[in-house]
Amino acid sequence: MSVLTLVCAPGAFGADSIWDIEAVDANGVGTDPRIGADPTLPGSWVTVEGIALNASSEMLDGSIQWQVYLQGESPDAGGIAAWHGVWFNPSGWTWPPFPDVAAGDRIRIEALISDHNGKVNINSRHSSDPAMQFAVTVLQAGVGVPTARLIPDIAACTFFDQTRATGGEQYQAQWCQLSDVGIESGAWAAGQTLTITDASGQDLALLLSAMGDFGDYAVPVGTFGVRGIFDQEDPTPPAHGDYRLWVKHFSDFRFTLSLGTVNGLWGTVTVSPEPNDSNLPEFAPDDPNLRIYPGGTEVTLTAEPVEGRYFRHWELYDPNYPGDANYAELDSNCTTTLTMADSREVTAVFKCGSGLATPLVPMMLGVLGLSAAIRRRRG
Repeated sequence: MSVLTLVCAPGAFGADSIWDIEAVDANGVGTDPRIGADPTLPGSWVTVEGIALNASSEMLDGSIQWQVYLQGESPDAGGIAAWHGVWFNPSGWTWPPFPDVAAGDRIRIEALISDHNGKVNINSRHSSDPAMQFAVTVLQAGVGVPTARLIPDIAACTFFDQTRATGGEQYQAQWCQLSDVGIESGAWAAGQTLTITDASGQDLALLLSAMGDFGDYAVPVGTFGVRGIFDQEDPTPPAHGDYRLWVKHFSDFRFTLSLGTVNGLWGTVTVSPEPNDSNLPEFAPDDPNLRIYPGGTEVTLTAEPVEGRYFRHWELYDPNYPGDANYAELDSNCTTTLTMADSREVTAVFKCGSGLATPLVPMMLGVLGLSAAIRRRRG
């Protein structure tokens, strides 16, 4: 006869509301009574559950710091960061003292909370006392990162509203995105902070993860979309500002490929891969000729002749690149590959030419001089 013993961890029968934990006063200071409370009292600890927005190795140097952002699941609209430093790891403990957590895992954290630069965080209160350490449990791996919250524009997230009905506080520690923004200033490198702006005229800090692959790509020009973890680091009271978007990878940038054709009677252009808009509903454009890709995606364009017709070659123009760099001439069924690191406006021009049995055809059709007509400027 076997006996099954169930051991229930603290908080196993219900989690605290992250949204409630993140409440602040008029100075941006956390109001939860458990902030700084006596750790020896059971009521001082919180239990939160939700979806991890990152693996710690995506954000910080894992040899010295561990940090994961946790976003609540509906109806919990909150988000919170959990941080631990090797300096506060108890003697003899492994580093880090947590299971592997990947972005998209459902996790539980049982911990103490502290106020930190405009937000409430989970940490060990900068103590190496084993009794102060928090516990992380992976409840279900691979659930998936939540759909990014669309911030209407930068002006909507750079001001303070204590009620969190508007302003930056409502996006705290959540997976968010901005569209149609551009870089105003800053160094393009991992661990650096850029300033971005948009049509609203406001600015926002864009923090590039120290562990990101940004150095593998050129700095984006023009406008783009971008996803990241909305965060705040305001060390000066009142904590009413210093909001930022923390970006993990270059693939969290989104660039548009606008593809048009001229003289499509003679041929078409196929695109591979086509973007999967079902995974990016917030980026799905109204114009079917627009395609939106994660940064770094390699997109192959192939010229295909219309059956029964012939063309001598096709030409590819991209007006965003100066001089001869915006032009390529390819034979039938040849391909060209673009790496999405900028919004592209590409036009394929099919030019008919010699090769048909009847010599009158090239005389009648000739080589179309459409170069000027398809050179468009970015809107």
